[in-house]
Amino acid sequence: MEAVADKTKKGLVHTLIDEAKTVLQSARHNHEKPAAGAYDHARSLAKADTAKAYAEAAVALAKS
Repeated sequence: MEAVADKTKKGLVHTLIDEAKTVLQSARHNHEKPAAGAYDHARSLAKADTAKAYAEAAVALAKS
């Protein structure tokens, strides 16, 4: 984040990071307390992949 000089871009990178954290927290919840068993476990995996994608998008935007 320190290397991102453009304030607008920095805000967007921060937004992507926040979204990754939110989705990851939801993934952890589904994994630790799978109310619907295998379905919630599968959802936790999908959410973890989504969180990773948001984080990767943040890095790509920060480097552009």
